[in-house]
Parts: sequence; structure tokens; C-alpha cells
Amino acid sequence: MSTCDNTLCGIIMGYYGPIWSEDALIDYASFCKNNNLTTFIYGPKMDNYLRKDWQQNWPATEFQSLLKIRAAFKAADVKFGMAFSPYNVDKYDNTIQKALEHRIGGDQFKQLNLDVLVIGFDDISADVVARTGSKLAGIQIDVTQYIQTIQLGINSKTQFYVVPSYYSLSPVIAHLLGPIPKNYLEDYGTIDSKIGILWTGSEVIPNGFSIEEIEEINAKFKRKVTLWDNYPVNDPSWMIQSTANVYPFTGRPYKLVDHISGHFANPMIQPYLSQIPLSTLPRIYSERANYIPQQEFLRAAQKFCAGSSNNHELANYIIEELMSFRELTSRPDYGLTIERLQNNLKNLQGAPKIKAELAQWLKYANTKGGSGKGLPTLATIHVSNCNNQLVLVAYTSSGASYVVAQLNYTDNKPRTVCISIKANPYTAPALINDNSTIQTTVTLPALQGSETYQLVGIGINRKQEAEAPWSFGFKLNNNPTQFKSGTGPNDGIAWYSDPQSFSMCPPSHLFSERIYSEPENTPVL
Repeated sequence: MSTCDNTLCGIIMGYYGPIWSEDALIDYASFCKNNNLTTFIYGPKMDNYLRKDWQQNWPATEFQSLLKIRAAFKAADVKFGMAFSPYNVDKYDNTIQKALEHRIGGDQFKQLNLDVLVIGFDDISADVVARTGSKLAGIQIDVTQYIQTIQLGINSKTQFYVVPSYYSLSPVIAHLLGPIPKNYLEDYGTIDSKIGILWTGSEVIPNGFSIEEIEEINAKFKRKVTLWDNYPVNDPSWMIQSTANVYPFTGRPYKLVDHISGHFANPMIQPYLSQIPLSTLPRIYSERANYIPQQEFLRAAQKFCAGSSNNHELANYIIEELMSFRELTSRPDYGLTIERLQNNLKNLQGAPKIKAELAQWLKYANTKGGSGKGLPTLATIHVSNCNNQLVLVAYTSSGASYVVAQLNYTDNKPRTVCISIKANPYTAPALINDNSTIQTTVTLPALQGSETYQLVGIGINRKQEAEAPWSFGFKLNNNPTQFKSGTGPNDGIAWYSDPQSFSMCPPSHLFSERIYSEPENTPVL
């Protein structure tokens, strides 16, 4: 590969977050063609028919939309692929083979006639890793090569890639999945040489890549890796509200070209804003030593922000506010900065779609808490005595338990409390087990005298395995030794005597530490 102009340099849409609109995806066909991005791989984590529900077909409406998108890329002569994740597969047998034949060999994949197919094993639980042990890589290789056989029967020119469960050397993965099985990476070196291996580098979200680290992993895989570059992606919860990655690629030396088989970039959840940095990726390899990030930033911002009026106001705004975009929530004047950014954006001339994305990002980066102390809403939580008397909003943060609502009664009768948790589709689209709303009721024992119950927390499970997607708890009379905790809409309630049972401090959960309610004084139920 001498430049990204003639081989695989492109986009892999592999983020957690709302799926781009059909119009945006179709627009990306011409964007890729005009910016020397030769490949587009569709694989958003919110499309469950490529993940948890991989054995099921897309509904007719969704599939017709995908066919339109696929046709647009074909017309633009841009390779179109998908990232398919057989979720939590822990064996390779006749049952798995039949399921793969039904799905990959079915009418929908035949009609899509993919140019590229990525098989991802990054969606996996620690239980599967522990259960399979040293057999994990072999199972995944067998599944991948079986999919390869099926797809080649549809399109003999399809290019294949695989994402191992341990797709980076980052200790974060070992923390989530457990220690890497013995010889796991070396075993992947035995997979069919025609199958590329996607690799995110020494970190899941790296600042860059070195030739030395790439050569080291190439030796294990016995081939040149293809980079899955998690830039400019901003889907981690701590990044969505704080970061708009508009600056060009840095830390990726052009000499990588001799050590990799391709370079795919994972975009932000904002499709049009992503075009600014994405357009600079192939220029690393075409411009080589002449690639100067500052100049590329100016060029790309002016190109994509001008709009039909060819006005540079919006581009100049983005250039001038670069540091605010990159570290918004870490600023001591966070609230005032957002207010300034919002006010300055309102009357600017430029590309309307980019302007709209910036306005939406700033909206969700702001809170009614004001003064720079708040964080974006993770979920709207309705707590009531089943008559919708109280609405609270929780904010993302990591920390200890917090009081969401206080419940006291005027009688000593048991009381049924209704709880409804609705995910914010912008900041927490996939964190409630891919369900946008969860509802449950809790029957609390009677209160005596001046006793009160306090709803002390909502925990959102970030893991993707089929387990309880959320948790909440009640404590009696502000007593830290008596908690009620519910782990799912049908799982009931259990008492915990140990406060640590409800602390839920592992990184698999998110918490709220600031609550905003309407009206300002939290009503009692």
C-alpha cells in the first residue's frame, strides 16, 4: 500500500450511539469518493441485528433503508461493508453453523452483496472468556472461516476482517474480560492469510501508533494488521458531552504505510462534524512529509463548514474554539463556556448540518444546574406513587450513592412506587441494555412515625452481556445499613444489610451525583 488512494483506507462506523440517519449515510458515499476514502463499513453498536440479535433479519423497513444506502456506495464506486458480531459465541458446532448459514447465507445478505465483511468478537462477556479459556481463539477462528466460506459463495471478491476479543494491548480489556488466554494472539496468526485482523493499538483510544508496536503485533499475527483507529470517535460517556474531535489526525506517521494493510477510522456520533477530521486521514499517506496538521485543519474546516454561501464564519468559529471543543467539561468555567459557545454559534453563516450538530452537542453538554457544575443527562427518571407526581433528571458521573427522591407518607400503609427510566438517546443510547425505557413498580413496607424512604441511586449497566441493565435502591430513615435494590423490571426487590452491596462502584456502572428536579423543591409522595 503506497497511499490510501488505491487500497483500504476508510471508515468503520463502530461506535456506541444513535445510528446516523439514512440521509447522512447516503451522503457519506459521495464524501468518501471525493476524499479518497475507499471503504465504508457499517457496524453501529446500536444495530442489534448485527450484534445481539444477529440470528434475526432486519425488519423490512430497516432493510429497505440499508439497500438504499448500499446502492449509494455502489454508485459512488466506494466499497461497502458491514461489521457482523456473533454475540457471545462460545462454541463452534452444527447449531452455530446452521445459524450462520441462515443469516449470512440468507436473502438479506445476498441482496446486500457486501464488498467487505468484518467479523467482530469484541462483543463478549468475561464469562465466555473464562468458560472457553485457551480454546477461545480457535472457536473464533473456526466461526470466522465458516462465515468466509458462506459469504464467498455470495460474492467471491468479498474482503474479510476479524476483530479479536483482545483487540488492543490496553489493560482496560483485561480488566473487563479477564487475563488474555495463553497464546491467544499467536493463535490468531493461524487464521486464513486472506483474512485481515483489525487492531486498535496499544490503547483502545490511542494518541497515535508507532512502527515498533505495529511490527510487534504483526509478528504475532503473521501478517500486517489493519488499523481500527478510534479517532475521532467520541462515544464513551465521558467523551460525548465533553469532546468534539474536529482536529486532524496526528501521531500517525506516514511511514506506517509499509507496515499496515489498511487504516479505518471510527467516526463521531455527529456525521457531518466528523467529516472535518476524517477527510485528513488519507492525506497522511498521500502528502507524506508535507502533511501538516494545522494546515489540514484550516483546509478541512473551511471546506466542510462553508455551506452554499461559501462563508467561513462557522469554520473560523471552530478553529478559534478548538481547545473548548476538545476539553469542554474540564474547564473551570464550564457553564459559562457553554453559554458563550451557544451564543456565538446562533447567528453564524455556514454549513447548516454542522451548525445543527454543534448546537445539539452543546445543548446536551449543558444542564439546568448551571455554573459549570452539571453534566449531561444520562436518563430521565420518573418516580411517583403511580400518578406521575414527580419527575427527576439524573446526570452522568462516577461516584457514590446519591439521594434522588425522598418519600414519606401521611399514613402507615404500604405504598407502591412506580419507577420509569428512559435513556437519553444522545448521551446514553446503549447503556440500558439497548432498551430506551424500563419501568417497574416497588411495594415499600409501611412507614412508622417520621420514617422516610429515600431513593438513593440509579445505576446503568454498561456491559453488553444479558444481565440486569439497571439498578436502584431505597434506604430507610437515611440508614446506610438498610437498602432495597432492584436489578431489573421483573427481578423483584431484595434487602441488603451491607451498604457495599448497593455501592455499585465497579466501572460497569454509571452514577448520578447531581439531581435537577421540577419544581425546584422535590415533592414528597
